[in-house]
Amino acid sequence: MRILRNGFSMIELILVMVVLGIVASISSTLIAKVYESYIIQRAMYRASVSTELVATQLVNRLTYAIGSSIIAREPGTNNIDSIQDLPGGTALSALEWIGYDNDSFSATTTPGWSSYCDVNRSTKTLIQTPGSILTGSATIGSATSIIGYLGAVGAKGSTINTGAIIFSGGEYSTTKLYDPSCMGYTGVSTCISRISSVGATSITIADNNAKILTDRYKLAWSAYAVVPENLNADRGTYDLVLYSNYQPWENEGYVNGDKNLLATNVTQFKFFGQGSTLRFKICIREEIGLSNADANDNLGICKEKVVIK
Repeated sequence: MRILRNGFSMIELILVMVVLGIVASISSTLIAKVYESYIIQRAMYRASVSTELVATQLVNRLTYAIGSSIIAREPGTNNIDSIQDLPGGTALSALEWIGYDNDSFSATTTPGWSSYCDVNRSTKTLIQTPGSILTGSATIGSATSIIGYLGAVGAKGSTINTGAIIFSGGEYSTTKLYDPSCMGYTGVSTCISRISSVGATSITIADNNAKILTDRYKLAWSAYAVVPENLNADRGTYDLVLYSNYQPWENEGYVNGDKNLLATNVTQFKFFGQGSTLRFKICIREEIGLSNADANDNLGICKEKVVIK
């Protein structure tokens, strides 16, 4: 047996090298497993946060949706369905609705619009709404100034003077209900009361249709649409985009509004309505990135929310 100068034999040296190799192999495997676990947990966290943020934004918007205006639309077409008529939102359906102006209703102690109509003093074309501050300077928080700050005043001229009133009760007239088919989504706006001008506590309506006036109303100046776009058929993902600041009763579609990206890598966005509730589900995929060659190297998180109207 050959003895090395430091007193170790060749066999002992080989044994030491083998043991060190085994230890190094185990350590590298453990490090790889820890790193892989970290990558997966990070992807799950990102997907969960993204999904929750989008779902929360939608809940916040839909809380102020006018129930009779919520529709499902086939993107890029005039094919619409009332949310109440859908057993479930189909893949790649856009969710669209008219939102009432909660900001100028609740931003100040005296609301910009009081939501109260004095039926005895009002006519079909002139609505008396005591307790409102529809016009005035920004310092007193009028509805006009608040809507202006929110960006309604723009190239399209979307202001309170081109907004709309929807009265409570569900009936527009003795022969017509408030219905999405006549609220401007398809070019027909015969069951929505369009505003032409406002005074401090009065609203002038642009038509003299035989509408039913009730003592409660909601004021709206913008519609909203959540639209699936940029479909990646190979990966089964798409972007989810929010459109706002457009007015269907003024012959505007969501493509005329402001566009903001809500989420990318969305794999599912479905919704349906039942009674006074709206339920939606959104799923977002996050790539793990462990293998560039594997198109399925990802995971997804889903969130489901219910909005009660």
